[in-house]
Amino acid sequence: MKILSIAILIVATIMPNIQGQCAGRPWNPACYPPRNNGHGGAGCSPRSMWWYDHGANSCKRMWYGGCGGNRNRWCSKAECERYCLRRG
Repeated sequence: MKILSIAILIVATIMPNIQGQCAGRPWNPACYPPRNNGHGGAGCSPRSMWWYDHGANSCKRMWYGGCGGNRNRWCSKAECERYCLRRG
């Protein structure tokens, strides 16, 4: 039973990386909507994510409620910066 529990934990940890996504990432993230933390509730998986602050030209951490929200939601600071930071 212990081995099965460990195997399930390992699979649950690596599956999002295999799929190239993280839970909560919209299928088409965008840089310009204002921050929207979404909401929690049954079936939602809250998590820490990143959003792009257009006025400050920086990516900032937010607590995503797991449901709802908008497309300005990124899995990592690096991903947010790669797509959103204005250079120059």
